[in-house]
Amino acid sequence: MTPPRVVLFATDGSACAERARPVAVALAGGYGASLRVFRVEPLLRAGGHPDASPPTTASPAMASPAMASAEAVPGEPAVEVARWGMEAGHEILAYAAEVGAGLIVMGTHGRSGFDRLMLGSTAEFVLRRAACPVLLVPQGADPALVGRVLVADDLSDTAALALTLARRIAADTGMGLDVLHVVRPFNDFGLYGGGPVPIVDYEALLDGARILVRLRAAGDDDAPAGVEPGVHAVLGDPVEQILEHARRAPAGLIVMGSHGRKGLSRVLLGSAAEGVVRHAPCPVLVVRTDAHAVASAS
Repeated sequence: MTPPRVVLFATDGSACAERARPVAVALAGGYGASLRVFRVEPLLRAGGHPDASPPTTASPAMASPAMASAEAVPGEPAVEVARWGMEAGHEILAYAAEVGAGLIVMGTHGRSGFDRLMLGSTAEFVLRRAACPVLLVPQGADPALVGRVLVADDLSDTAALALTLARRIAADTGMGLDVLHVVRPFNDFGLYGGGPVPIVDYEALLDGARILVRLRAAGDDDAPAGVEPGVHAVLGDPVEQILEHARRAPAGLIVMGSHGRKGLSRVLLGSAAEGVVRHAPCPVLVVRTDAHAVASAS
């Protein structure tokens, strides 16, 4: 996966959304990419004239002070765009396609689930349909990309793509890299009802998982040189273990994969991404397998 040439920061101007701005600025600067700051003005709030021609470039009156001061790299100001629209999610995706965004950055509101993400369900809408990776910054997360990059690997093809992207980010930012595989105890799956749970040698299972994860990392032909990941396999609940490792590392970024457009219940490790985003101490980057071609070409 090649670095994005365009980073899109979508904001509604709120304090929660604006917490994601430093992340977008840092990544755009690190990649040498152009930064696009995009805001959708609701038609009714903009004057109740749905037939009026919407603005295509943010004017000082429409841009917040924070928007006006953003820079992707020193001396290269971000492109500020505001448009009128009825559905913010559709407008964000349309603009991302228009500019060839290789990464979308958004902030989230609160920790009450994905229904409380920025702009109501907008972040959920974008996350499920974006043709490129989406980086979410939870309200209580530290937006500074300081610490290690933590990638959750469930040994799927989607997780392999997340690993490639995580290694690229670690190389570009100078952050360390941890790869974490979580093994759930068999009795957690509820497959055996009230019957006996089979005896499992979890230590052997964890040792095997570490070997597989290490082989996957070593066999990544697209991985940049000079990034040696720490490989970890632990037993327990995926959400709890990912969050615990992120706090202990500490992690400055969590990278997870998503299995397509079947809803957020199909995100990597079941519903793990929902729990991780709600409580993550740092930004969370979600990438889909079917986003690979678009993101690589961006």
